Amino acid sequence: MNQGLFIVVESQDGGGKGTQTPRIVQHLRDQYGDGAVVQTKEPGGTELGDLIREILFNKIGTKNLSEGVLDCLFLASHLQNWHSVVKPALDAGKIVVSDRWRYSQLAYATQRVVPKQIAVAYEECSGRNADLLLFLHGDTEILTARANSRSTEDHQAGKTWNDTKTLAQIQKAYVDLFSH
Repeated sequence: MNQGLFIVVESQDGGGKGTQTPRIVQHLRDQYGDGAVVQTKEPGGTELGDLIREILFNKIGTKNLSEGVLDCLFLASHLQNWHSVVKPALDAGKIVVSDRWRYSQLAYATQRVVPKQIAVAYEECSGRNADLLLFLHGDTEILTARANSRSTEDHQAGKTWNDTKTLAQIQKAYVDLFSH
């Protein structure tokens, strides 16, 4: 049985995931048909994930959450996405393209205290690794400015990691993660 193809696009905020992921999806749909390709994102990708995304980035903001709450919400979104979207599509032999995956949790979590139990749960419940991982990166000052200049979004200001220094550390965490 075909296990599908899992493609993940990762980067710090402003790195181009939101621009490149739909382009990749459209190219694959042009090649293999609309029904062969599933697009998702994290947090998000499901009704629950979209509500969690709304809470985190528009209603409450990550700056207003107690230690561990952000990670629990990310984990809830991830689990729902894995079990209801990604795994079923891969099991059906489809191509899944995800704007972020568990790698974001690992990179961004380096900038906050994550309770050990939550980190262990995330690792044990993370689902499949990407078959193809696309890591978009660049000058952190430019990427941060790009993230903050989006006219269609206003949620950057509510993020605890919305500054050049923190995003540079996150990008370094990605590089360290992917160099192994």
